[in-house]
Amino acid sequence: MQINSADATIALGDNDTVIITSPSGKANHWIEVWERDPGDLEVAFIVPGKRRGRFEQLLIGSATEEDAVAREAVRLVCNLVEEHTVLAWDRRLLRGGRQFIDADKLSSRVRQNLSWVVSWRGTYSSDAPAV
Repeated sequence: MQINSADATIALGDNDTVIITSPSGKANHWIEVWERDPGDLEVAFIVPGKRRGRFEQLLIGSATEEDAVAREAVRLVCNLVEEHTVLAWDRRLLRGGRQFIDADKLSSRVRQNLSWVVSWRGTYSSDAPAV
Protein backbone atom coordinates (compact mmCIF):
# COMPACT_ATOMS: atom_id res chain seq x y z
CA MET A 1 0.00 0.00 0.00
CA GLN A 2 1.26 3.50 -0.86
CA ILE A 3 -0.09 7.05 -0.53
CA ASN A 4 1.38 9.96 -2.51
CA SER A 5 1.06 13.66 -1.71
CA ALA A 6 2.95 16.81 -2.60
CA ASP A 7 5.08 16.53 0.55
CA ALA A 8 5.58 12.80 1.09
CA THR A 9 5.06 9.28 -0.12
CA ILE A 10 3.81 6.91 2.56
CA ALA A 11 4.26 3.17 2.15
CA LEU A 12 3.84 0.08 4.29
CA GLY A 13 7.16 -1.76 4.61
CA ASP A 14 8.22 -5.07 6.11
CA ASN A 15 6.88 -5.96 9.57
CA ASP A 16 4.19 -3.27 9.28
CA THR A 17 6.76 -0.48 9.30
CA VAL A 18 5.43 2.78 7.88
CA ILE A 19 7.99 4.42 5.59
CA ILE A 20 7.66 8.10 4.66
CA THR A 21 9.84 9.39 1.82
CA SER A 22 10.10 12.71 0.07
CA PRO A 23 8.58 12.73 -3.42
CA SER A 24 11.53 14.89 -4.46
CA GLY A 25 14.45 12.88 -5.76
CA LYS A 26 16.79 15.43 -4.15
CA ALA A 27 16.07 14.42 -0.55
CA ASN A 28 18.25 11.58 0.65
CA HIS A 29 16.42 10.92 3.91
CA TRP A 30 13.27 9.21 5.10
CA ILE A 31 11.17 8.53 8.20
CA GLU A 32 10.20 5.12 9.55
CA VAL A 33 7.53 4.45 12.18
CA TRP A 34 6.89 1.11 13.85
CA GLU A 35 5.43 -0.41 16.98
CA ARG A 36 8.05 -1.80 19.34
CA ASP A 37 5.65 -3.03 22.03
CA PRO A 38 1.94 -2.45 22.60
CA GLY A 39 1.74 1.26 23.41
CA ASP A 40 5.31 2.02 22.26
CA LEU A 41 6.08 3.56 18.88
CA GLU A 42 9.45 4.47 17.45
CA VAL A 43 9.87 7.28 14.92
CA ALA A 44 13.23 7.23 13.13
CA PHE A 45 14.52 9.99 10.85
CA ILE A 46 17.17 8.33 8.67
CA VAL A 47 19.80 10.64 7.20
CA PRO A 48 22.42 8.71 5.20
CA GLY A 49 25.83 10.30 5.20
CA LYS A 50 25.53 11.68 8.73
CA ARG A 51 27.39 9.99 11.56
CA ARG A 52 24.92 7.74 13.40
CA GLY A 53 22.55 8.25 10.45
CA ARG A 54 19.49 6.83 12.25
CA PHE A 55 17.92 9.31 14.68
CA GLU A 56 15.15 7.82 16.80
CA GLN A 57 12.46 9.16 19.07
CA LEU A 58 10.81 6.50 21.23
CA LEU A 59 7.26 7.33 22.31
CA ILE A 60 6.26 5.22 25.30
CA GLY A 61 2.85 4.49 26.74
CA SER A 62 0.94 1.62 28.26
CA ALA A 63 -1.24 -0.63 26.11
CA THR A 64 -4.23 1.49 27.14
CA GLU A 65 -2.48 4.66 25.91
CA GLU A 66 -1.91 3.46 22.35
CA ASP A 67 -4.18 6.15 20.85
CA ALA A 68 -2.35 8.98 22.61
CA VAL A 69 1.05 7.59 21.62
CA ALA A 70 -0.10 7.17 18.00
CA ARG A 71 -1.33 10.79 17.94
CA GLU A 72 2.03 11.98 19.27
CA ALA A 73 3.88 9.96 16.58
CA VAL A 74 1.65 11.41 13.85
CA ARG A 75 2.22 14.91 15.26
CA LEU A 76 6.03 14.42 15.18
CA VAL A 77 5.97 13.08 11.60
CA CYS A 78 3.69 15.91 10.42
CA ASN A 79 5.91 18.51 12.09
CA LEU A 80 8.98 17.04 10.38
CA VAL A 81 7.33 16.83 6.94
CA GLU A 82 5.83 20.34 7.26
CA GLU A 83 9.23 21.62 8.49
CA HIS A 84 7.89 22.94 11.78
CA THR A 85 10.50 20.66 13.40
CA VAL A 86 14.02 19.98 12.12
CA LEU A 87 16.70 17.50 13.07
CA ALA A 88 20.01 18.98 14.21
CA TRP A 89 23.28 17.86 15.75
CA ASP A 90 24.35 19.97 18.73
CA ARG A 91 28.14 19.88 19.11
CA ARG A 92 28.23 20.99 22.77
CA LEU A 93 29.69 18.54 25.26
CA LEU A 94 26.97 18.40 27.92
CA ARG A 95 23.91 19.36 25.86
CA GLY A 96 25.10 17.86 22.60
CA GLY A 97 23.84 15.18 20.32
CA ARG A 98 20.71 14.71 18.29
CA GLN A 99 18.06 17.36 18.79
CA PHE A 100 14.61 17.77 17.31
CA ILE A 101 14.23 21.57 17.28
CA ASP A 102 11.30 23.82 16.42
CA ALA A 103 12.24 25.55 13.16
CA ASP A 104 11.14 28.94 14.46
CA LYS A 105 13.80 28.68 17.20
CA LEU A 106 16.72 28.35 14.74
CA SER A 107 18.29 31.73 15.38
CA SER A 108 21.89 32.38 14.36
CA ARG A 109 22.82 32.08 18.03
CA VAL A 110 21.31 28.59 18.25
CA ARG A 111 22.92 27.59 14.92
CA GLN A 112 26.38 28.45 16.30
CA ASN A 113 26.12 25.36 18.51
CA LEU A 114 24.97 23.07 15.69
CA SER A 115 27.19 21.01 13.40
CA TRP A 116 24.36 20.45 10.93
CA VAL A 117 20.62 20.80 10.41
CA VAL A 118 18.35 18.66 8.20
CA SER A 119 14.82 19.67 7.29
CA TRP A 120 12.39 17.65 5.16
CA ARG A 121 12.45 19.84 2.04
CA GLY A 122 15.86 21.38 2.77
CA THR A 123 14.57 24.85 3.68
CA TYR A 124 16.58 24.94 6.94
CA SER A 125 19.27 22.38 6.08
CA SER A 126 22.93 23.31 6.52
CA ASP A 127 26.23 21.61 7.24
CA ALA A 128 27.78 24.59 8.97
CA PRO A 129 26.59 27.14 11.50
CA ALA A 130 25.22 30.42 10.23
CA VAL A 131 27.30 33.16 11.82
